[in-house]
Amino acid sequence: MTTQEDVLARITPSAEDKETLLAVAQKFTDELKQKFPQATVILGGSVGKGTWLCDNADIDIFVAFEKGTEDLSDILEPELGVYNVERVHGSRDYFRLERERYVFEIVPIIAITDPKEAENITDISPLHATWVNEHANEEMKNEIRLSKAFFKAQRIYGAESHIKGFSGYVLEILTIHFGSFEKLLKAAAKWKEKSVVDPAKHHKDVFFDVNASKLVSPLIVIDPVQAGRNAAAALSLKRFNQCIKAAKAYLKTKDVAFFEKAPISFPKNAIVVDLVAKEGRADVAGCAVEKVYKHVLHQLKLHEFIVEDSDLLFDDEKAVMFFDLQEATLSYIQEKQGPPVDRKEHVATFKETYEDVFEKDEFLFAKVKRAYVNAKDLIQERLEDDYVTEKVVSTHLR
Repeated sequence: MTTQEDVLARITPSAEDKETLLAVAQKFTDELKQKFPQATVILGGSVGKGTWLCDNADIDIFVAFEKGTEDLSDILEPELGVYNVERVHGSRDYFRLERERYVFEIVPIIAITDPKEAENITDISPLHATWVNEHANEEMKNEIRLSKAFFKAQRIYGAESHIKGFSGYVLEILTIHFGSFEKLLKAAAKWKEKSVVDPAKHHKDVFFDVNASKLVSPLIVIDPVQAGRNAAAALSLKRFNQCIKAAKAYLKTKDVAFFEKAPISFPKNAIVVDLVAKEGRADVAGCAVEKVYKHVLHQLKLHEFIVEDSDLLFDDEKAVMFFDLQEATLSYIQEKQGPPVDRKEHVATFKETYEDVFEKDEFLFAKVKRAYVNAKDLIQERLEDDYVTEKVVSTHLR
C-alpha cells in the first residue's frame, strides 16, 4: 500500500458514514423545503461536492430565494426558531444548529445562474459546487481529500483571517487544475511569488485585466466561475512559503508523517506564548486570538524591538504565538530623533520636552530612558491588559 492509499483509507468517510450523513442532510433539506416552498434548498459545501473528510463533516445548506427578495435572514429566522438555531452575523446573516451529531449552517442566498447577478459573495457558492462536481469524478475527489488532509496537517488550511491559508475551494480548484494531489505539490514546489493559476483561462494577462487590489496575494488563483475574483486573495506570504517548503520536503520522501500534525516548533531563541481561546465558534475565537497576537506584535515594534519572524498557530482550542527578535534586550538609553536644527519653533519645543539634547547630522536628538529594556517584560505586561484578558481564557509566557 502506498502512502497516499494508506492516508485515503484513514481520511475517506466509509460507505456507512456517507450514507448516514447524507440521510440526515437529506431529511433536514426536505424539512426546509416544506418550510420555504417559495425557495430552492440546496445542499452545498464540501458535503454537496463530495469532498469532505471523515473528521470534518459540517453541512452547508443554501436557501435560495428569487432575485428581488429582501431581508433574507429575517425571512429564515422565524421558521428556523423551532430548531434552536444561532444567528451568525456577517455580510448577510446565516444560521447554525447541531442535529444528530452534525453541525448545519443554513445560508440564505439569491438564486443566480450568472455570477454577475450576485448581491453577496455567498450567492455564488452553489456555482462553486456545480463547477467542482462537473470537473471531478470520484477518483479526483479522493485526490482533493489528500490535498485537504496534507494542507491541514501543515497548518496552512483555511482562509480565515487568523490562518490566512488555502481555503477548501482553492484546494479543489488547484487539485482539479493540476490533475492530482501529487501533481499539485510538484507545481507548488516550483511556484514563485505572483504565480498565476487560471483554470478556465479567463485572462490573457491577469495583471492587466483584474483590479490590482485583488492581486496582492503571493499566489493568484482565478475563480473559474468568476473571472474577476482571486480565490486565493486571503493567502499570506508566510503560508505560501510554508506550502512550497512542505511540498518539496514531501516529494523527496513521501512520508506518511506529512499527513499528521507535528508538534509546533519555533526558532531557537523565540519568545513563545501559549493561549487558550474562548469556547464557541472557531472563527470567532480565532479572530479574538489574532487580535491579541497583533496587539503584542504592535507593542514590540512600537518599543523598537526588531521582530525578525513571528507567527500565530493553532491546535484545536489551543493557540501559540512566537516572536523571534533580533535582540530580546535593548540598551537602557535610546536616542529619540527630533526636528531639523533650522526649525526654530520645533527645536524650542523639543528642548523644553527633553533634557539631554544634542545635534547630529543637522537634526536634534534626545537621550531618553526606554520604557522597556527586556522584551519579555513588555510582553508579560501587555498580556495583562484588559484588551487581552477579555479576548482569551488564559495566556502563559514560556
